[in-house]
Amino acid sequence: MNKRDKRVAVLSPVAWRTPLRRYGAWETVASNIAEGLVARGWDVTLFATKDSITHAQLHAVVDKGHEEDPAADPKVAEYLYIAEAFEHAAEFDLIHSHYDFMALSYSRTAAWSA
Repeated sequence: MNKRDKRVAVLSPVAWRTPLRRYGAWETVASNIAEGLVARGWDVTLFATKDSITHAQLHAVVDKGHEEDPAADPKVAEYLYIAEAFEHAAEFDLIHSHYDFMALSYSRTAAWSA
């Protein structure tokens, strides 16, 4: 099995788009990882806001980050993204999360592929 046979999900924070228009540590790291893996031939899906820019496949739940949408509830947006990624866990060999400890609460519910 080569790297093109492996599917990687990169779960980026959804406070801002990925990558940010300005400085932002977590979104920048998520972007760098996704773009670097794609450039090396990996099959990558980036879970991020719809306005994100990536060469990976983009999987979005909200149009823009909760810091740019005053009507958005940050925790609702964050947990919707984490839940969405883990509901698709069986499609990936690896989920690389940038949500600190929050994603761990979903890890035991994931239906991993065999």
